Amino acid sequence: MEYSVFIDEAGDTGTDSEYYMLTLVFHNQGASLESNIAAYESRLTSASLPNIPFHMQPLMGGDGDYATLSIADRARLLSYFHEFAVRCPVVHKTFVYEKKNYGMRGNDSDPLEIAERLCGQMEKDLKALLSGHLDFFQQFDKVKVYYDNGQKPVSKALRRAFTECLSSAAVEFKAGVRYRKYRLCHIADMFCGFALLDYKFSSGRQTDTDRMFADDHKNLRKRFLKKIGRLDADRYGFR
Repeated sequence: MEYSVFIDEAGDTGTDSEYYMLTLVFHNQGASLESNIAAYESRLTSASLPNIPFHMQPLMGGDGDYATLSIADRARLLSYFHEFAVRCPVVHKTFVYEKKNYGMRGNDSDPLEIAERLCGQMEKDLKALLSGHLDFFQQFDKVKVYYDNGQKPVSKALRRAFTECLSSAAVEFKAGVRYRKYRLCHIADMFCGFALLDYKFSSGRQTDTDRMFADDHKNLRKRFLKKIGRLDADRYGFR
């Protein structure tokens, strides 16, 4: 049996943002997604919406694949993909880090110092998550970790946590992941994107674009976060 972990992030490990978020989506590969994907794609066809790889940031900004779509169509794509994702047999965990806790001091900040402290805490958190559910993970012959290696300190923390908790023989890291290829990459991106929106509304950093798609924090929680929260690995457990 094989288990997969798809990883997405928001922010950076240095001084370019005040936060960093890491989302992990967990999927037992014995639980097929085919019927969920077929239903989602059929709904897109019925609504005359394009079947393009979901990517939350360009969707909200109207960039890339979404450049020619109206705000109304982009809002429908967001809603439809959210409904698809929360019906899939997955669970997730998102870690949220505020950089002020890791050495962020305005212009005096040291990016390397922040990255070292942040990724050290990230490694501890990942190890705690994995070791806390060790019996579950050990039932699988292979755990495949999908990450695009976008940030080297994060890659290092991920490799250390997974190999030390589960053994290097049991873990396979899929390098150079092609984002557009995997629906589970898209789901990780969406869960991470909504965690970012939650953080922005909670801290009063929401933008006009954020309000166009979520209106306010209450509506964001009611329409989107509540259902995503039901798939939180801490609350739901692994499957």
